[in-house]
Amino acid sequence: MSQVSKKSGGRPPSDLWNTHIKKGKEISKGNYKEICNYCPYSKYKGSPQDFEEHLANNCLNVPSNIRQTYLNKVLIDLKTLKNQLKKFIKQKYLILM
Repeated sequence: MSQVSKKSGGRPPSDLWNTHIKKGKEISKGNYKEICNYCPYSKYKGSPQDFEEHLANNCLNVPSNIRQTYLNKVLIDLKTLKNQLKKFIKQKYLILM
């Protein structure tokens, strides 16, 4: 009889893990203290977006090509958010008319 592996479920981990972020102490099941690979910055239960912004804007030791990658990603995320907000406001305005 073959072993059936249990799937962990949930969202797959960000590509930041093990490339730009180290897992520190486990805070709760599946949640770890996150530590930047390039500087002493750390955060408890932060989001991948927090670390993307850190690498793009705040980390002094991150290589320039990685900084540029995350600057572009943060910019794209901001543009997407701006477009979503415009659509939301437009829909609310149409409902009120």
